[in-house]
Amino acid sequence: MSQAYRILSQFKFRWKAQSKYAVHAPFAFDFYTKVICAKQKLPLKLNTIESLRKTTLREHAKAIRKQIPSCRDAFLLYRIVEYIQPTHILEIGTSEGIAPMFMMYAQKEARLINSEEKWQLAKIAHQNQMASLFLDYCIAWKNEIITPEEAKQNLPLGVVYFSNMFFGEDLSQLFVDCLPFVDENSVFIFSRIHTSKLMENTWNEIIRNENISLSLDIFHFGIVFFKKNIAKQHFNLKY
Repeated sequence: MSQAYRILSQFKFRWKAQSKYAVHAPFAFDFYTKVICAKQKLPLKLNTIESLRKTTLREHAKAIRKQIPSCRDAFLLYRIVEYIQPTHILEIGTSEGIAPMFMMYAQKEARLINSEEKWQLAKIAHQNQMASLFLDYCIAWKNEIITPEEAKQNLPLGVVYFSNMFFGEDLSQLFVDCLPFVDENSVFIFSRIHTSKLMENTWNEIIRNENISLSLDIFHFGIVFFKKNIAKQHFNLKY
């Protein structure tokens, strides 16, 4: 990732990013004002996970620390799940277990799947989630996002979080692989969509998909929805 490219992208984004006054679609306005722009302090029940997040940052190498979301971003993931109330959550590419723990605290009845091909990262995620008494299962995968057996158990995927482990064709293919398991209430969240030109191109390709009816770019995340009977819309929004 080029730090210079990210800084330039952020400058360009801030120039064109819009506020709530540019969002006229009822669902998009409701989601943006109640979830993304929510003026809410970190609930006390998340203090344990926040402490674990900080500990993980201190104890692991820089390459691993890059995968761990900030408290602000992790709390946004929590609010998204709290708003959507999904029955199934999938994280593709682990954030060392931190992101899904924040999400699971918003909907403890949900079924969680961590999908990670690197055993070292999957092991850290497993340890973190066990420390907080959260683990449905961590699975290591290579060529299949979800096995047919697990797909039968986990329809639909309510929230899918794509961490910053994948780029270009890999990310595009993972997105396509998940499409058979969505319904109109599903939400896909893409991390760090402006880290490179390749990632920005991939994001732009994804939001052109005919299945997506609403897409929100808040720089740190790209968020897409599959709502029926609404006109296709895209917003670049302040966060």
